[in-house]
Amino acid sequence: GAQWVLVNGPTLPVDSVLNGVWGSAADDVFAVGSHGTVLHYNGSSWSRMTSGTSEGLEAVWGSSSSDVYAVGHNGTVIRYNGSQWSSVTSGTTDNLYGISGSAADNIHVAGQDGMTIRYDGSNWTTTNSGTTQNLFAVWGVDASNIFAVGIGGTVLRHSGSAWSVMTSWTTWPIEDVWGAGANTIYAVGQEGTFLGFDGTEWSLLPADTAIDFRGLWGMGVNDVYGVGTSARLIEGGGAFLHYDGSEWADSVDGGERIFDVWAASPDDIYLAGSTGTIVHFDGSSWALEPLITDREVNAVWGTATNDVYAVTRTGVMHNDGTSWSFMSIETTTPLFDIWGTGPSDVFAVGFDGNILHYDGAEWTAMTSGTTVNLWGIWGTSSSDIYAVGEDGTILRYDGSAWNQMVSGTLRSLNGVWAISGSNVHVVGDFGITLLGTR
Repeated sequence: GAQWVLVNGPTLPVDSVLNGVWGSAADDVFAVGSHGTVLHYNGSSWSRMTSGTSEGLEAVWGSSSSDVYAVGHNGTVIRYNGSQWSSVTSGTTDNLYGISGSAADNIHVAGQDGMTIRYDGSNWTTTNSGTTQNLFAVWGVDASNIFAVGIGGTVLRHSGSAWSVMTSWTTWPIEDVWGAGANTIYAVGQEGTFLGFDGTEWSLLPADTAIDFRGLWGMGVNDVYGVGTSARLIEGGGAFLHYDGSEWADSVDGGERIFDVWAASPDDIYLAGSTGTIVHFDGSSWALEPLITDREVNAVWGTATNDVYAVTRTGVMHNDGTSWSFMSIETTTPLFDIWGTGPSDVFAVGFDGNILHYDGAEWTAMTSGTTVNLWGIWGTSSSDIYAVGEDGTILRYDGSAWNQMVSGTLRSLNGVWAISGSNVHVVGDFGITLLGTR
């Protein structure tokens, strides 16, 4: 419970998305997603399971480790009996987005156009939800307290016999619902929407955030987690917040999309991202640097606290330890990465094979020998530098000229890092990785 760490999973298709997660114990966790993906975590590692479907899966829930259901597109419902997954006839072809229940014989599914289905232990039956809005999530306390949420601020409650529409006091889409009991239920949605139910009525609660919440779960009234994306961008950065019963606080916050990181020391770290975002860590807290551009900051690198560089679509910025400013540079093409050996030997790469060099006094264009877009640059010395880009392009600078190398691929190469001239790592599209052993 001290910190979050990335847990590696099995290789999935490049366009795979995981949409739902549920577990019966710390060593029995399921995750579902696109292409019929089902993953299982046994307490030490993730493995891919055979789901028997290629339909996108949106949610997963179970009453026990041997009674787990996943729902998804085109009416897909599959069940895991502890040894294998099998298809269940749902009776609908509508997309299904949420599933929850109070017991193995009281399971509710919700989805497209207000579709709701109930399983009583023997049969799946379509129920009348009272709405035609898309429903995104379901959560239940007991047989008399099942809640569903969706588009237009829709909140429904199943009393054990029928669904009824409740007043939510919002028209924003509500994405998820969870509760600590019948009298303490929370729902979250877009634009920081945060609702609370006290057993009698729903009310809007202060969230002090504008993120688009996507998921919600908790361990108690004062221990609730929400995940989502920045509401400021179509493809926002990730956000992970914690609610202590009185206010939300960032647990991990991506805010804007973050593209690069560089550190002078553990107490001096810079992040670069979209809409001119540069965030600095001084050893005690993170702070947004004053913006001097609204364009994407694609990469950041430096030699010391008072000598930090960042590249954008409009040029190169420099921080002298006090403030950021644009450097004088003769280019109109976007730049995507930057690296150097010292304050008087800095390189930047970008569109159309553009490579620039800074000698401590001025930036000048170099002859790269290519017109393809270059995405990354790294080196081991002033005479051993590598630039990578589209069409499998790898260039090497030997201290006097850039020369093309044979990569053996036409895939776009997006990043490069080297330990030595005989140990150069390159990564790119579709999970390609190359190792140079010159």
